[in-house]
Amino acid sequence: MSFATDAELFDPDATGPYALCEQHAQWLSTRLAQIQAVIQSEAVAAQAVTVVVASKSASLAWMRCLFMASLKHFGENQVQAFTHKHATLASCLPGAEWHFIGTLQRNKVSKLLATAPSLIHSVDTLPLAHALSRHQVASSANALLPVTLQVNIAQEPQKHGFYADQLEHAALTLTRECPGLLPVGLMTMLPLGLAPAQRLTLFKQVAQLKHQLEQTLGRALPVLSMGMSEDYPEALAAGATHLRLGRVLMPPADA
Repeated sequence: MSFATDAELFDPDATGPYALCEQHAQWLSTRLAQIQAVIQSEAVAAQAVTVVVASKSASLAWMRCLFMASLKHFGENQVQAFTHKHATLASCLPGAEWHFIGTLQRNKVSKLLATAPSLIHSVDTLPLAHALSRHQVASSANALLPVTLQVNIAQEPQKHGFYADQLEHAALTLTRECPGLLPVGLMTMLPLGLAPAQRLTLFKQVAQLKHQLEQTLGRALPVLSMGMSEDYPEALAAGATHLRLGRVLMPPADA
């Protein structure tokens, strides 16, 4: 799918910047209402839900529009894009939260942590956890870095993340050996092409793993980061607290 360009999105005759043309303003309003309706319909009762804009395909101008439409959380999956967008937009998006949601290489940890991300969703190995903790302790001795452990719930060999039977050891090791980190929950992403019932089953397994870890660690883990554009209704039904939505928030060229 091709997305609308900035030239197509904005009204060239508007006096102020970032004034959407009428059709795209209507598209955004309708889409946000649709997402909110799904959240209200599918989310577990009394469960607060955070929408993280997976902004890989979003221009800086479109990110400003989403922020003005009350979306305050942005997630990037590449360190270079994360640091560029953070440096460019942080001062003009007051109160925005910046999430890292992609695979993180250890040699880029220092660059990422210099931006003080709100949450790293993708801690997928213990060596990465140790690297994050070392840099966090060195740069900010009194602040803990919130992280979620990435779960490879479908055990796909080509994908990153801990298998279910590795999670307890990983969480306990991180708690003992990584004083700069604060584990706050789990993150997962599912294989493409699953039926809704299959998605729901896997998401429920991740939710159960979180519950088991809470018992093991003796404290609450408030974050369950799961659900993307194609499967977020099922993630909500299983108890997701953080949705990572990209394509569904990007207006197509023919909107």
